[in-house]
Amino acid sequence: MKGLLKVVLTLLAVVAAGALAWRFYQLYESHPWTRDGQVRAYVVGIAARVDGPIVNVYVRDNQWVDEGTPLFEIDPTDYEKAVRRAEAALEKSKTVAANLKLEVDRRRDLVSQKLISLETFQDFEARYLEAVADIAVDEAQLELARLNLSYTRVNAPVSGYITNLEVTTGSYVTTGQPLMALVDASSFWISAYFRETDLQTIKPGDRVRIVMMGDFFEPFHGEVESISWGIYREDGASNSTTQLPVVQPTVDWVRLAQRFPVRIKPLNLPEDIKLRVGQTVSVMIDPIAESDFESKKGYQSAGTTSYPKQLKDGRGAEVVIKKKPERVISLAPSTTQWMRCIGLESKLIGATKFCELSDAHQDIVRYDTYPAPNFEVVVGANADLIITADIMDPQHVAKLRAFGQTVLVLNNDGFEGILLDGALLGEAMDHAAEAQSIIADLEDERAAVVGAVAGRNTKPSVLLALSPTLEYVAGPRSYGDNLIQLAGAKNVAEGALSMWPQLSREAIIQANPDCIIVTQAMPEGEAKALADVTAILETDPFWQNLQAVKNGHIYVVDPQLLNVPGPQIGQALKAVHAAISESVQSAAVE
Repeated sequence: MKGLLKVVLTLLAVVAAGALAWRFYQLYESHPWTRDGQVRAYVVGIAARVDGPIVNVYVRDNQWVDEGTPLFEIDPTDYEKAVRRAEAALEKSKTVAANLKLEVDRRRDLVSQKLISLETFQDFEARYLEAVADIAVDEAQLELARLNLSYTRVNAPVSGYITNLEVTTGSYVTTGQPLMALVDASSFWISAYFRETDLQTIKPGDRVRIVMMGDFFEPFHGEVESISWGIYREDGASNSTTQLPVVQPTVDWVRLAQRFPVRIKPLNLPEDIKLRVGQTVSVMIDPIAESDFESKKGYQSAGTTSYPKQLKDGRGAEVVIKKKPERVISLAPSTTQWMRCIGLESKLIGATKFCELSDAHQDIVRYDTYPAPNFEVVVGANADLIITADIMDPQHVAKLRAFGQTVLVLNNDGFEGILLDGALLGEAMDHAAEAQSIIADLEDERAAVVGAVAGRNTKPSVLLALSPTLEYVAGPRSYGDNLIQLAGAKNVAEGALSMWPQLSREAIIQANPDCIIVTQAMPEGEAKALADVTAILETDPFWQNLQAVKNGHIYVVDPQLLNVPGPQIGQALKAVHAAISESVQSAAVE
């Protein structure tokens, strides 16, 4: 009996071990993991742009610095003198040119009176033109001298950690000499190397669990951002002498899988864990249930109320908001609209001349943004945060950031993108709940329209124009195009090359849309606006033969709804849907 019991217990232990091994095998197959991971970040090499001895070092090794913080200063004496020399040379050139101009003016009448030869006059004129050219040269030299003087004081280009500081006061530095490294604190990511046999089960957006060596194995979460498209292999590389490929011998029965780097964004990093470039981490893909994971996808708010906050804006730039914004400048009508809707209009200290504001806030500063904002005025306002839309020139955004401004760009990419804009701004301003309430209403409005057109058998063609002349229309990937699609119609400009193209008359006549929607101001009401637009189209010899014009399928929408891609997009969608639905119903009757 005892022998039988031992056998049974042994069998049970073997079965349990086998089941456990099978379970671990399944876990390994469904949730790939690797211990070959490293913390990475963008590292800015700080180097001198001019020669000279260092007179001040304002930082110490491994110190945190904010963007714009002074790092070190090179003796400016020589460069100040160079500026003064350039200024003196410019003044001399201006004086010489002024005297020669007087000489030319005096001799011009003498030439006409033939009191001096034409050759003599042309000689003076040539000398004057040469003096004018010298002024341009000296102005350039002065600008260069001032630029070199500005290079003697070096500031931090990004916020982060100084490391590998190798200079001190008195050190002589030369142009291009590396002096220290600055780890960009907003750019940390994880590079995890997975076998090529695991890549088919990994995709961007997958959740991961990350464990850092040295942090007592306290895990935190992350999200797969991208997977590398290539690695370097020695096999196949050309020999520099023979140009023949170098192929290392392999053992046929041992085939080692290559490892490809997978880029991972850390999420919800615990306060007691500090990321350092080069740290070793272990990564497991999708190790926990959705309910146990605080999702960072979509427009769900992270719910973070503490500052500083590190957010990714609509253009993918990492933006660090150091403190809760109390002074905000909006440089786009759509961002101002979002601020109003989530109850933060009182935080605005400036907006564009085209932004809609309530009567109580009409007295805030208004900025020109075309062709460029007045950078000096905007920077001088000392805003905690500048918000703008994707229409702003990236170079202008970069310039504001170079001046030490915190700039958050919203994307405005279709209906879904506008929802993301609201969530991002709500998170940045610590009003995530208010933003989420508006987002929920917008989702309901979208669902109602999508549900209403789900059973429609016809798909009318629509032209959405910004004016009655039909010059500029909603093209592919624009939010206007997105509204047309959500309303169950086809955009006749879907094949254009830009988001708001200027279509030729021939292209519009060939497309012959079933329905034309025009954005038109309505100071005297919708009926009057529609009558004005209809009259323009019906009297135009090109447009009067369009099917939509002949059938009276012309509709107007308030431009504030369609020209400003903000939280009023729900109303814009309903207006576009109403126009298209009326067109479909009229066509059915006809």
